[in-house]
Amino acid sequence: GCPAPKVVKNHEGSAMLKNPENAYRVLKALVAAVDMPVTVKMRIGWDDQHINIMEMAQLAQEAGVAAIAIHGRTREQFYRDQADWGIIGKVRASLRIPVIANGDVRNVQDLAKIRQVTGCEAVMVGRAAQGNPWIFRQLTEYLKTGAVLPGPTIEERKEVIIRHLDMLLKFKGDYIGPREMRKHATWYTKGIKGSAELRCLFNQAVCRDDFLRILDKMK
Repeated sequence: GCPAPKVVKNHEGSAMLKNPENAYRVLKALVAAVDMPVTVKMRIGWDDQHINIMEMAQLAQEAGVAAIAIHGRTREQFYRDQADWGIIGKVRASLRIPVIANGDVRNVQDLAKIRQVTGCEAVMVGRAAQGNPWIFRQLTEYLKTGAVLPGPTIEERKEVIIRHLDMLLKFKGDYIGPREMRKHATWYTKGIKGSAELRCLFNQAVCRDDFLRILDKMK
């Protein structure tokens, strides 16, 4: 499923959509080699002229995979346009194994709609969790009770930013850690009042104290 150029140029990830027979051989060999369920994630095709998800899904099922996750875009789309949930539903209806729907699930409304459109057993969340780990408690609560929980408070955002920063400092060190944290801090504060100013400040932070001073400005 991966569309990244550095992956595709090695005939890996989404590039395997261009060679279904080889993908089948790889999946079958993997299933035979391990004593655990094997799942596969794929896109719906290479481009608009080569949408072969129905064939690929059938081959994956024949290879013995336990479930298939489908991102409703072609490789050439990357993350442009709206994911095609309808085709995911068609694949689901044609298979015996579970299908996991993926693409553009950003809130409980999207969750409800993708489940209705696809009929899938599960839903996968990717980019929507960047800077918003609270989405999982919201989606889980909605599935359990139908309630829509509010988003995180400012204090919750601050706590997670500090925790994330401390983990990066521990694993990446005092130089790389703060610099990697800049983008994460920007994601955590996206959409709140003054987020543009905060983004500029985060992009200049070089140590833990810099982040703490910036967080003090969040109200």
